[in-house]
Amino acid sequence: MFYTFARTLPPSSKVSKSVVALLRAFQWYKFVIVSGKHPASGSEVKEAIEELSHFHGLIVTDTRQYNDYIPRYIEQMDNIVADTYERTRVYVFVGEHIALIDFVKCLQRRRLLDSGEYVVISVDDEIYDPNKRINIIRRDYLDPFLNETWGNGTDLMGFRSVLKLTPSHPRNPNYRYLCEQIKAISTKPPFCVPYHHKIFDSISVPIQAAYLYDAVMIYARALTEVLKNDEDPRNGTAILRRIVNRSYHSIQGYDVYIDGNGDAEGNFTVVALLDDRDANGSALPMSMQPVGYFQYTPNGSSTPYAVPEFRYFDSKRPIQWVGGKIPRAEPVCGFYNENCIYKPDWRLITGMSCASTVVLVGLLLAVRHYRYEQKLACLLWKIEMKDVTIIPTETAEISSKSMIQVCRYSLFQAPTSSFIDISDGSPKRAYTRIGLYKGNIVAIKLLKRRTVDLTRSIRKELKQVCILSLFR
Repeated sequence: MFYTFARTLPPSSKVSKSVVALLRAFQWYKFVIVSGKHPASGSEVKEAIEELSHFHGLIVTDTRQYNDYIPRYIEQMDNIVADTYERTRVYVFVGEHIALIDFVKCLQRRRLLDSGEYVVISVDDEIYDPNKRINIIRRDYLDPFLNETWGNGTDLMGFRSVLKLTPSHPRNPNYRYLCEQIKAISTKPPFCVPYHHKIFDSISVPIQAAYLYDAVMIYARALTEVLKNDEDPRNGTAILRRIVNRSYHSIQGYDVYIDGNGDAEGNFTVVALLDDRDANGSALPMSMQPVGYFQYTPNGSSTPYAVPEFRYFDSKRPIQWVGGKIPRAEPVCGFYNENCIYKPDWRLITGMSCASTVVLVGLLLAVRHYRYEQKLACLLWKIEMKDVTIIPTETAEISSKSMIQVCRYSLFQAPTSSFIDISDGSPKRAYTRIGLYKGNIVAIKLLKRRTVDLTRSIRKELKQVCILSLFR
């Protein structure tokens, strides 16, 4: 839009690319953005992250903003946590370091960072300083004046779930000396910044100072080339042609590329809490150390929506996740258990019901048949001989023992001359020994074998006889 403008300050779209690249690297496809309302507090970065996330299929479940922050407004941070922690596991915090510390404190109050289910990605414009890696989460200019203590081991443990995305630390060995000069000059006219040794010794020079220095230097280089070619120094287009699509060596110690739109590519580092042998004197033997960086593939930055790849500086020193595993973007069953709601499959239920009915009926028939066979096989047909009365059949009147006439009534009452009805029927004849069992005349056959083989049909007949005898 402005063909004669370029900037050394990476636009918010450049920072958002690194944020989205980090989210994609660990499959955090759902997250909440927390940022300040002022552009200096990250409102523009928030909008760029939302736009780029939508393009890459990431879901921003909610966005929350806070006013210009000071610690007395910590309840505002706590309200943001209370309203969002049930709907996310990943926070992208865009804002100042002073606000980040209190935000983590609010998460720690609710013990949300103990199990490793939550993670906070902090986007900060404060340059990482390895000399302050142990005390990077302390605010020496502020915490001593607050009533609450901050910095013990329990509080610091919360930062194990924090990934800080910061501008890479300058590689220029003289950069620290340059920062001291900037702070000294700022107290003199025309700036006249009020000086306080406690504040000046603890605060860092804003990264914008380095960007301003680089802007002056690349403009001077382009203007020199224009003058050498006898071109008009007031021709902004001629000057910009010697700035865009070129790299320059930053005062921070590394090369920066300016694309065709005049935007400088960002150089960002991911910092996380790792074990540190030099931190033995602190409450927690850990410190914030660089773990990864972002690298574009060849021609990867040519498109506005292209994102770099996240890579570890040392694969043997990865991020030390709480609980030993990467936090999930969403619980398995969802934030409200919506993914684990039982939905009945009526076809399956009907099929299982029919199969169960068939199996049950078959089982009942099998049990019934088994019990019937058991009853046939058991000794229900066997009787005790003491229950049998042997009827003597040897009389003088009978010449042949093979046939005996037995009158039924003679078994129950004595014969009298006055009560004999010959017409009642012909006398019964017995061709074997007979006896009386429970009021019934039975035939008795003597078997000289120890076992008796009864077929199934005979057992059924015996069972029927037994049943009939019970109802007579």
